[in-house]
Order: sequence, then structure tokens, then C-alpha cells
Amino acid sequence: MPDRFKNVMQVVQYLNDNGHQVSKSSVYNHVKVGRLIKGNDGYFSFSTVQKYASSLQSGSDVAAADPISVSEKQDADTRKAAAQAKHWEIKTKILEGKYVESEWAERQLASRAMVLKSDMENFFRSRAPEIIARGDGKAEFAPDVIDYLLGEFEKILGRYSEPIEFKISVEQ
Repeated sequence: MPDRFKNVMQVVQYLNDNGHQVSKSSVYNHVKVGRLIKGNDGYFSFSTVQKYASSLQSGSDVAAADPISVSEKQDADTRKAAAQAKHWEIKTKILEGKYVESEWAERQLASRAMVLKSDMENFFRSRAPEIIARGDGKAEFAPDVIDYLLGEFEKILGRYSEPIEFKISVEQ
């Protein structure tokens, strides 16, 4: 029996010869995470390899992972499952027509704003003589002019605020 091992391959060979079924990659990973540590001389001591071997679960290919790694993996798996569930929930709602594409809705609102602006400009330009006639150039008729303007404004807003039927195109 050697008192020290020069490299991971010697450790793997020794462990496999002594009843521990380990793979080269699992031992390399354990070295990487600090579960099996080389000595100051660059070799694996026999006692370190024995401690490592005793930590291996008999009959399994890979030893139990570092507890921190296990909890981190469980946290990552939990986050992944939650993200996937949220993704599919949103996708289902989109297919059911419960969500509207934001760019499409913004285009619809922008086109409504253009209609409102156009209606207001057309009203002011086409009704200027009528507005002047209602006031007859006198300040005492201001309440009549105001009532007229507010009535026309309500008509225009009514056109702008009519219910809109949103058609949703479902693409897969």
C-alpha cells in the first residue's frame, strides 16, 4: 500500500481496487470543491484518501455531495420550477386571450389619440364663426359659449371613449 498518491488517477485506482466504485470525474470534482485535498507536497496522503474513502457511501458511484452544494442545488431547482410554472401560466393566459400584447394596445391608444386630436382641431376650425356668433362679441354671453363648447366637447369625448373590441391574434 502506498503512503501517498501522486495524482487523482492513482486515487481512483486505489479506491476501485478496495471496493469503492468511483468514477474519475467524480473524484476530480471532489478535488475541485475541496472534499479531497492534496498535501503541501502536491501528493494525496494515504490518511487523507482513507478519510475520503470512508465518507463515500458504499455501493454508490458518487459520494454524497457537499451539504452546501446540495442545498444550493435544491434552491436552484425550486427557483427553476417556480419560473417554469409562471412561464406556462402566462403562456396559458395568452392563449386564452386574457393578456393583450402591449405594443398592439399602445398602437390602439395612439390611434385613438390621433382621432381625438383631429376631432378637436376640426371642431375649432369649422365652428369658429358659430362660436363667435353665440357670444355676439359680448362678455355677458360667455356662459352660453361655455355651455356650447362643453356640450361639443362631451360629444367628441363620447366618440373617443366608445368601447373598443380588441381582436387578439394568437400565433404559435
